[in-house]
Amino acid sequence: MTRAKSIILTGGTNFITFGTASAGVLGGISVAGTLTFNQSTDTTFGEVVSGSGRSTK
Repeated sequence: MTRAKSIILTGGTNFITFGTASAGVLGGISVAGTLTFNQSTDTTFGEVVSGSGRSTK
C-alpha cells in the first residue's frame, strides 16, 4: 500500500484514483487547476482539499 503525505497540483487537469479502500492521502490536496476523483466505486476522502482550483467526482 502506498500513501502520499500531501499532493500539490499547480495547474492543468488532474485525475486521482484510489486503487483500494485503504489507499489514499494522509494529508491534504492543494489544487490550482482541476482535480477529478476518478473513482468507479464510492469512497470517502477525509482530508482537506484547498486552493483556487476546483474538484469534481
